[in-house]
Amino acid sequence: MVPQYGRILNLRELKGGIDQLNKYYQDQGYVLGQVVGVPQVDNDGTVTLQVVEGVVENIEIRYINADGEPTKRKTKEFVILRELRTKPGEPLNRDKLQADLQRLFGLGLFEDVKVALEPGQDPRKAIVNLNVQERSTASFSAGAGFSSRSGFFGTGSFTQSNFRGRNQTVSLQLQGGTREFLFDAGFSDPWIKGDPYHSSYSVNIFNRLTLPLVFDQGPTDVNLPPAPGELIGDTPRVNRLGFSGVFNRPFTKDLDKLREAWTGSVGISYQRISIRDADFAISPVDELGNNLSLSGTGQDDLFTVQLGLGRDLRDNPLTPTKGTALRFGIEQSLPFGAGSIAMTRLRGSYSYFLPIKLTKFTEGPQTLGFNVQAGTIFGDVPPYEAFSLGGSSSVRGYGEGDLGSGSSFFQATAEYRFPLLKFLGGIGAVLFVDVGSNLGTQSNVPGQPGIVRGKPGFGFGYGVGVRVKTPIGPVRLDFGINDDGDNQFHFGFGERF
Repeated sequence: MVPQYGRILNLRELKGGIDQLNKYYQDQGYVLGQVVGVPQVDNDGTVTLQVVEGVVENIEIRYINADGEPTKRKTKEFVILRELRTKPGEPLNRDKLQADLQRLFGLGLFEDVKVALEPGQDPRKAIVNLNVQERSTASFSAGAGFSSRSGFFGTGSFTQSNFRGRNQTVSLQLQGGTREFLFDAGFSDPWIKGDPYHSSYSVNIFNRLTLPLVFDQGPTDVNLPPAPGELIGDTPRVNRLGFSGVFNRPFTKDLDKLREAWTGSVGISYQRISIRDADFAISPVDELGNNLSLSGTGQDDLFTVQLGLGRDLRDNPLTPTKGTALRFGIEQSLPFGAGSIAMTRLRGSYSYFLPIKLTKFTEGPQTLGFNVQAGTIFGDVPPYEAFSLGGSSSVRGYGEGDLGSGSSFFQATAEYRFPLLKFLGGIGAVLFVDVGSNLGTQSNVPGQPGIVRGKPGFGFGYGVGVRVKTPIGPVRLDFGINDDGDNQFHFGFGERF
C-alpha cells in the first residue's frame, strides 16, 4: 500500500494492493488469511482494511474406523497434540499443518489422518478437526526348531508399541531350549509426558547368549577345550545377564529443529558375564589355556555408566545425500564384583556427505560419503569387550571379526552412491573402499584372542554393491575384495553409515 500514500485515492490501485496482500498470505501458507468486507474511507483519506488471518480457535480430535464412523479411542490426545506446532490462538498455516501431519504419521500409530476445517464460534476463526484412524500396534510371534548351538528350542515374542495409549513400547522376547533360556524384556518412552525437550528413556532386563567375534573367525580356529570323547571343542559363548537404562535429551524445544539439534544421553548398565560352552557350562579358558574373562574364573561383573553426545545434520537419515553426522561416547566401568573391572572406553564417529553428479544411468541424487570411526579402552580390557574389525559394518571383503580384536581401533570408509535403475521403486549402486586397523593393540587384550587366531590387525577392502528401496529402508548387498585377494558377500539393512 505504501506507493499509494500521498496520492489521490484510486479504487483500481487500492484493489490491486488488496490483491497483493491476499496473495502474500497465500504464498506464506496462511490459507485463511484475507481482506474481508468493504474498505472504509475517512474524510481525511485514511483507508481502513479488515484483515482476517484465520486464527485457530481450537483443535479437536475425532477417532474413526475404516468406514469413517466414530470409534473408541486408544491413543491419548496429548500424544497427538504435543506433535503439533499448529496451536489455538495462532493463524492457521498450511505448511506448518503439513509438517504436523508428517510427524503424526511418523509415530507409526495411525492408518490415516485427515484434516477438516469448520468455522468457530467466532466466524473469523477456524476449528481444526483431526480425523484419525488408529492401527493395530500389538504383534506376537512364536516358533520352534533345532540348532547345533541350542538343541531343541522354542521362541516367542510380544511387542506393544502404544502401551496405555501413550506411544510407549513394551517388548518381550523369550527363547527356551534344552541348552539355554534367553529373554529380553524392555520398556521405552519416546517422549516423557510434559517434558518440553522431547526427552526419552528406555530400560531393559535381559539374558543374552552370543558367539562373540572376538573369540571366533581368523585363519586359526581356537575353541574351548574338547569334552571327553570329542576331538574339537565348542566355540566360546558369552552369556550376559543384567539390566540397562538410557535417558536421551535433545537440546532444543523446537520440533522443527529436533532432528538437527545436539542430543545428549546418559545410561547405566549391569551385566553378569559368563563364558560358556554349548551345554551352558562355565568354561574359563580356551584350548590353549588363555583366559576368556578378566577374573580368570569365566565369570565377571561389569557395571558401567555411559555418556553420549551427537548431532545429525544429514538431509535424510535413511538415504543421506548431503550434510554431516557426529557421535561421541564415553563409557566408565566401576570396579565392583568379580574381575573388579576398571575400564574407560572412548568411541567416536563422523560422517560427511557431498552431493555430486558423475553418472547418468537414471535420474536421482548422487553423493560421495565419508565415514571415520575410532575408539580406545584405557585400564582393564575384558577380552569379550575388545573392538572387533572386519565385516559388513567394518572392513568389507573380510568376514565378520576376521580382521582383528584390539583395545583400540580406527576405520575409514569412502562410498560413491548413485541411482542405477527405476525398477522396483529404485535400485542404486555403490562403489566403496574400507580400511581398518587395531593400531597394534591386539597384544593388549588378555589372552590375545586376535593374535592366537591369526588375525592380521590391519587391512583394507574395496568393491561394489546394490541398494534396493523397501518400505523399511534400503536393503544392501555388497561384494568386497580384501588386500589378501579374498572376497565376501555382505547383506544388511540400511546404509553402511
